[in-house]
Amino acid sequence: MNNTELVDAMDKVPMVEKWIKAVKTAVRELLEKDEDAMNGVYKLRRSGTTTTYTKEAVMALLNSEQMTLEELAPLLKINEGALAKAWSEKFGVTARDAKYQFRKALEECVQTKPKAMSIYKAKK
Repeated sequence: MNNTELVDAMDKVPMVEKWIKAVKTAVRELLEKDEDAMNGVYKLRRSGTTTTYTKEAVMALLNSEQMTLEELAPLLKINEGALAKAWSEKFGVTARDAKYQFRKALEECVQTKPKAMSIYKAKK
């Protein structure tokens, strides 16, 4: 493919992605109602579970004396969205102000890594 063909193909990607999502949604809904709806060609499978560890879980690990806080701390992550919501509720500020405030408070101890680069259509 030459560059012009790639540009034309890339222009169609958002439409194709929406179509793929719509097809998958329709098939999933159909299979949830009737597992044999696709004549056994497609089936649903469980994709596992998500586990969320609460404050009580962290405290249980600390109280077990199997791990120290120093060993455990690097393994814990802060959800910025949840932190912004809690901060804004506690201090009566907007979520935007909350993010600014806690980022300022944590600027000395937060590590950031760049995300993968993404493609976007530049304005002409």
